Amino acid sequence: MAELLKAEGLRVMRGKRAVLQGVDLTLRAGEVLGILGPNGAGKSTLVEALLGLIPSEGSVRYEGRPIAALSGRERAKAMAYVPQRSMLQAELSVREVVGQGRYASGGSTRDPEVDAELERVGLSAMSERAFPTLSVGEQQRVLIARALATGAKCLVLDEPTAALDVRRALETFALLRTLADEGRGIVVVVHGLEEARRTTDHLVLLDGGEVAASGPPSEVVAPEPIRRVYGVELVENDALGFRLSDS
Repeated sequence: MAELLKAEGLRVMRGKRAVLQGVDLTLRAGEVLGILGPNGAGKSTLVEALLGLIPSEGSVRYEGRPIAALSGRERAKAMAYVPQRSMLQAELSVREVVGQGRYASGGSTRDPEVDAELERVGLSAMSERAFPTLSVGEQQRVLIARALATGAKCLVLDEPTAALDVRRALETFALLRTLADEGRGIVVVVHGLEEARRTTDHLVLLDGGEVAASGPPSEVVAPEPIRRVYGVELVENDALGFRLSDS
């Protein structure tokens, strides 16, 4: 699979303190790459650094090109971001918010991609609703639709299911798998250990801003790394599990 995004020796400083140190990762087309770690581990900082939203040291490349060399329009067409929460308070309709994803390509809210992505996230019936009137979970689905409307090969999502109920969370991860199978690369911050192991192809476990483990989910969500990073014992087959029903 072709490399889409590659970070080497990534470092982020806050004053004199390194909040991210020596992070390496590679995202390939067709892959769901999960970022996992306890609170304060540096997950959101890593996401922002990968996107070039904050100053960082080291190297981040998209399809072999330094992201710093990409114009704003090129970056917007290559990499789409879904934050944990939206700060948008303007009385824009759902359609207008999703339509923002078409701007880098010279499109508009009337583009068929807007309708297609609203349908994908199950919000077609809410297209004319004012975005601020939606629940937090509904707003999150709008942000995912906006990211999809860009057509970007690389999607970066920061805990996209945090505000969703069980069914919507399962649907979101099923959608991410479909997108990866279509050839996109997905970077997703995940919080739950079982969720991380079940829904990703590769995991990067952060601890104190450094990579504590990296590899297949079964090797990262495993007794030794979890004990070392979280200070708890991993107990297999001791949790509820869910899957989408056929109905």
